[in-house]
Amino acid sequence: MSRTLIIAEKPSVAADIAKVVGAGKKGTHGYESDDHIVSWAVGHLLEFAPPEEYDERFKRWRLKDLPIIPDDFKLKATRGSTKQLTALKRFIKAKDVDLVINACDAGREGELIFREIYRYSGSKKPVKRLWLQSMTGDAIKNSLAAPRDASDVQGLADAADCRAESDWLIGMNATRALTVRLRSSRDRVVWSAGRVQTATLALVVRRELEILAHEPEPYWMVHATFAASDHEYDGTWFNKAAEGPKDRIFDESKRDALIKLLSGSPKATAKETRKDSRETAPPLFDLTSLQREANRRLGFSARRTLSIAQSLYEGHKLITYPRTDSRALPEDYVPHVTQAIKFLGGSKDYKAASDRLLAGTLENTKRNFDNAAVSDHFAIIPTGEGKMTGLRDDEKKVFDLIGLSPEEAEMKFGFLLRALKHGAPPHGGIAFGLDRLVMHMVGTDNIRDVIAFPKTQSGGDLMIDAPGPIDEAQMEELHVRTAMPTA
Repeated sequence: MSRTLIIAEKPSVAADIAKVVGAGKKGTHGYESDDHIVSWAVGHLLEFAPPEEYDERFKRWRLKDLPIIPDDFKLKATRGSTKQLTALKRFIKAKDVDLVINACDAGREGELIFREIYRYSGSKKPVKRLWLQSMTGDAIKNSLAAPRDASDVQGLADAADCRAESDWLIGMNATRALTVRLRSSRDRVVWSAGRVQTATLALVVRRELEILAHEPEPYWMVHATFAASDHEYDGTWFNKAAEGPKDRIFDESKRDALIKLLSGSPKATAKETRKDSRETAPPLFDLTSLQREANRRLGFSARRTLSIAQSLYEGHKLITYPRTDSRALPEDYVPHVTQAIKFLGGSKDYKAASDRLLAGTLENTKRNFDNAAVSDHFAIIPTGEGKMTGLRDDEKKVFDLIGLSPEEAEMKFGFLLRALKHGAPPHGGIAFGLDRLVMHMVGTDNIRDVIAFPKTQSGGDLMIDAPGPIDEAQMEELHVRTAMPTA
């Protein structure tokens, strides 16, 4: 009886696939049943051999031997991977295995991890590609029912080989060249260089040199409190005509003159200028935009956000594949989005938004559902399955960003009200200002008030609760009466 071997990138993913295919017999290196073997790679099990394993003369580092360009790149096991690599090779070579399925992560590195293992095994058995967009049971079943041919992702495999080989060529040759040129007879330090690390280090060094060359210049800022009949607000002096930061005074005499004018606590006149405008709703998240938003709102680093997203994808099955550069969905994915919206409606945090979206029709469909804008993966959205209970606090915060993304992306536009409040003493027309951006999402009861000025404040998003739909009169009253943070 023939069996199919499925190779995943991580043990956790292999366990999920094994449940779907019914491979319940767990061993040290995989899961087995009468018709399936499911094993895993644990990341990169292989690496390119160093130059001295191609030719003995490369043991000595000499400029005359450079550049070193192998005709074929040799693979060797990474440290600590021999046992799992041997087991995978045995599974691939097994007489009862007639098909190998690549279930490593659906991206360039996942393709490279599998192709290196398969190449190392020396096998010629047919290969299929499992292209998973989410880790739910239904997604795994659907992908297994229609796996892709290996030739469909040959371009991705070629790109992966190109990346790996260029890393080796640049790293090995540049490191040897720099080390031979720069170290002395008493210095045995290796001057490491690499395709990515050297370019990144150059950015850091350039920025450090700019910081060291900076000559600090003292400046002053003037703050004042303005009292109206029923409320107070704080303002910061600014100069519209100034180049650079408009709220800083670099001339000590101007500072003293300004303070002298204000010392008598003169009365001020105030005016507001308002301009209504419309803003297109944001698109769905790809990885970069999710990392940027998580950093802006939550202060999370890009690495932390990726780690949390991977956990939501692999561990909790709540979101689709996170390592994507697409911000749109396939055109036939509308039923999946509807299911995800219904799923979110089961949580009190999302019920109101879910009910509103299900009661109407989806907007921005041409932009959000666009096959031409989808690459290997589509935008990050909730899967419509999994459990939202038991999430860590940081996981809950990132999932909230993703969970709200479809709602925000479906809004036709946002209603923006930009208000600049000026309080000016009568002497010399000295201006103080507090710049505020008020956004009312159409179809919702939410007003988002973004404090954008003074620039000395860290700023942030403030949600103003209000009963029922908001009209302009109510918005104006909220705008005037909401307490201002002290500058």
